[in-house]
Amino acid sequence: MLIRRLRPFDLLNPSVFFVWLFVVLLLFGAIINKTGIITLVEISNKTIFILLLYLFSFIISAFFLSNVLLMKRPQIIDTDIQYDLPVRQVLLFGMLFFVVGSLFILLLYYNMGMVPLLAKDVNKARIEGRVGLGELTILGTSFLNTSLCFVIAYYDKLSGIFKIIFSLMLVASIILIAGLASRGQVASLLLFLLFVRYFLSDRYKRNLRIPMYFILYGIVGVFLLAAAEAVRAGGALSLTAFGEIYWTLSIHAYNLSRIIEIIPSSNHYYYGMTFINDFLVAIPGFKSSFLGVILYKIIATTPGASPTGLTMTITAPGEGYANFGIPGVVFHAVFLGLVSGMSYNVLSKKNTLSSRIILVLLMLSLPRIVTGGIVPTFLFILGPKLFLSLLFIYLAKTTFLRKAE
Repeated sequence: MLIRRLRPFDLLNPSVFFVWLFVVLLLFGAIINKTGIITLVEISNKTIFILLLYLFSFIISAFFLSNVLLMKRPQIIDTDIQYDLPVRQVLLFGMLFFVVGSLFILLLYYNMGMVPLLAKDVNKARIEGRVGLGELTILGTSFLNTSLCFVIAYYDKLSGIFKIIFSLMLVASIILIAGLASRGQVASLLLFLLFVRYFLSDRYKRNLRIPMYFILYGIVGVFLLAAAEAVRAGGALSLTAFGEIYWTLSIHAYNLSRIIEIIPSSNHYYYGMTFINDFLVAIPGFKSSFLGVILYKIIATTPGASPTGLTMTITAPGEGYANFGIPGVVFHAVFLGLVSGMSYNVLSKKNTLSSRIILVLLMLSLPRIVTGGIVPTFLFILGPKLFLSLLFIYLAKTTFLRKAE
């Protein structure tokens, strides 16, 4: 009964995807390092306890408490999808959003004075070229994502010529985003489109979950991408390259362990101010840094520390702990569990295509908080795409196009 209620392979539920990423990116590396099977970093017993406490609190909140507050039984998603937006309007605003997004990316290239992917030092060009131009990057990629996801949702209702136009829009978007030397943005776009199509498919309607082999493919894909990155950085496809993969699965738990160790001893509990600070950082002229940078500086000045880089991943439990200690870990988990669980319950009750797209957006965005924190994830990933998606839906529903005679 518990497995049936949780439905652990229905990734359309943001809570399920959050749990999977939490286990893979935090708990797995922490346990393997702690047990000594392969030890790259030191993980404390308290870190393991906090990880398990966070995961338990999140599951209770997302899958049970959210149902109690909504006074309903766990929602089974409605499979009878209604196409609530007129196809003509979807095409019109899909192409309009595509043009706007393309113009933002081209303006970004103009201000950078180059195409990073074609630069001699790609990494340097990618990082330094976009300094002070983050708004253009976010707007460009968000408009393109919104355009393509709504058009592909109506792909089966398009005539042949418009299917070709969509294909050209997709290829152009990939080229424009790839020119920024951002493989992650390209992968994010393709994953978004893939999930939109899958979660509208007859196969999902029959099973109400993704196949187990999808998850296996995802794990293999992560390993291959990490290995490719090691080769591209000058290494070789060897045990060393795969060691880098294991390092990426260990560093987040290590960062959490350092936060747990340093914050109490340095009396740097923030009591909720990090959320306000992270929001204000996005306002031009406000001189401060995100929590990841602030914590990195504290840890970097600690005797015996030898950090590298300019910032660190704070992790979801780390963000809660930095603000209120162990009570903050529970509060953070319960809050996110309620947001994701209640969002799924409300949206899955609807049977409109628009609500399904919003649900896919939440499914792919909210779990980013596992390593990235609440405010940065909302400001740079979820917020812009959610706003543009709601704007797209509003325009498509309220704009009247007279049918041809």
